[in-house]
Formats: sequence, structure tokens, C-alpha cells
Amino acid sequence: MSTQNGAPAGIAVANAPVSYGAFEITVGHDPNVPDGISVLDQVAAAGYAGIDLGPVGYLGSGTRLGELLAERNLGLAGGYLELPYADHDALGQALGDLDALLDTFDAVRSYLPGPPPRPTLADAGSPQRRSQPGRSAGQPSLGLDAGAWRRFAEGLARVVGRSLGVRHEPAGLRRARATAPQAGLGRRARQANLRGAFACRRSFQGLHVAIVDDVMTTGATAHTLARVLKAAGAARVSAWTVARAPDVPRR
Repeated sequence: MSTQNGAPAGIAVANAPVSYGAFEITVGHDPNVPDGISVLDQVAAAGYAGIDLGPVGYLGSGTRLGELLAERNLGLAGGYLELPYADHDALGQALGDLDALLDTFDAVRSYLPGPPPRPTLADAGSPQRRSQPGRSAGQPSLGLDAGAWRRFAEGLARVVGRSLGVRHEPAGLRRARATAPQAGLGRRARQANLRGAFACRRSFQGLHVAIVDDVMTTGATAHTLARVLKAAGAARVSAWTVARAPDVPRR
């Protein structure tokens, strides 16, 4: 969706190199894959407003890519990248790929007619999960355990922070006391359960702090954390969540 002066201006439809058989597994390996210039020409001729990046460097590099897009009046929708969020060692090695993607976005931004490109950051999964797609829900052994989900969240926060150019503070807060599980508790019980549960390890004086979470239900956890951060000097606290669950009244 593109915007003008903050108001929706319509939907810009883009294509992607993968539609022409060009993606990470084929580029540089399959001789039948068309070159990047040919794909750009075909996408522009078909009337699309933009294109996804595909493998970094496939369509072109740096400002030269910006020129190629501008010559065809094409925007850049974004780029797809798989990252091993739960494996911190592997993630550290893959951050160079993320930087290359973001550097490409920065290099072409001034050439683009539409909105800025955005990364699509997927989970690389594991060999076991990839060999049995869609089965982890029925076979818990294929999924992540509690420790792996914590590493996943930390890895995701690290990547989001790097993408937005903000600092990731995985140890900025600590749990001051043990609490009962929030699941099954009503709004008031959740608030009481979290009272005094968190403390800051450092000052956040004058900072805008974002709390990243997967699901928000009553907002009790985010509210509690925000109060603690404000007490530590934060000028502003935002809550970024993937989903909002309905707040079902409970006793």
C-alpha cells in the first residue's frame, strides 16, 4: 500500500524474480535461469509497479540497481531472507546477509517512485522441520522447546533492532521474583500477579523503549514493564506485538 501525505493512495502490485525461476537455489546454479536485466524488462513490460529483490546482486548492485529500476519506473517492494533466529551462533554468521540486504535498500531508495522497500524476514527453521513441513503442530518434537523459543525471541529482537537501526537490550530488564503463569488469569489477577515482578538493570533516561512480544491479551505485562521503564527514566515506551488475543472475562 502506498501513501501520499499520510493518506492511502492505492495498492502498488509488484512481481518477484522467483516467478521467473530465479531464487537462492537456482541463481548461479541453473543455466536456464534468465538474467536479472531480462527479468526487470519483463516485469516492467507486464505493467507491474515494482519488483522484489531476489538474491542480493541478481538484479544489480548499489546505485546501479537504482538506475535500472528508475529507467523502468519500477519500485522495489523489498527482499526475502531466511534467518536462524533460535541458533545464535548461526545467526551471528548470517547477519552479514541481512546487512547486504539493508545496504541495497539504502542504495536505491532515492531512485524509487513508490514506498521504501521492506525486508521479509523468515525463520530458517531446522533440517527436521523442513523435511516434514506442516507437521510440527502435531509432532511437538519437531518444534521448539521453551529454551529454543526464548532464543528465538532474542534472535528476532536482535534482527529487528538491526533492521531499524535501534539498540537491542536483552538484559535491560530482569525478573525480580517468580510469578504464576498468566494463562487462565483474568485482567485483575494478571495485574496482581505481575506487581513487583520486574526491575531494570540500567538507566533508560530519555530513551524511547520498545517492548517486543508475540501476543498481547490484557496488556498487563506490557503495562507493568512500561511502568518499570518509566521509573528508570524512559521518555516513551511502545509495545510491539505480532498478534492481539481477545480478552475473555475470567473469574
